[in-house]
Amino acid sequence: MALKIRLARGGSTHDAHYKIVVIENTKARDGQATDIIGHYHPNVHNENRVVIDIEKLNKWIANGAKPTETVVRLGLSQGLDFLAKFAPKHGESKNKGKTKKQIKAEKN
Repeated sequence: MALKIRLARGGSTHDAHYKIVVIENTKARDGQATDIIGHYHPNVHNENRVVIDIEKLNKWIANGAKPTETVVRLGLSQGLDFLAKFAPKHGESKNKGKTKKQIKAEKN
């Protein structure tokens, strides 16, 4: 049973809000969550925009749950620097600066 920490959508059209949930990765986006650890309101512009229970977050990460890129980004914006180890590492292309002939020669 692989667990993910991800967003579950709620609200109505043009007024979305999201719960930050722990859920099995095979379940639907808005399926039954194992635990709710916070919420995110994208249309609110104050300190209550993102609320995450740090104790629950630490507990679930210790139990093997992996946060999605969006949850990592929201956590880092709230100063939760321990989530940086889950941030994706987008590097440069291995073929950057090479011509098509050079790439083809390396493949052969």
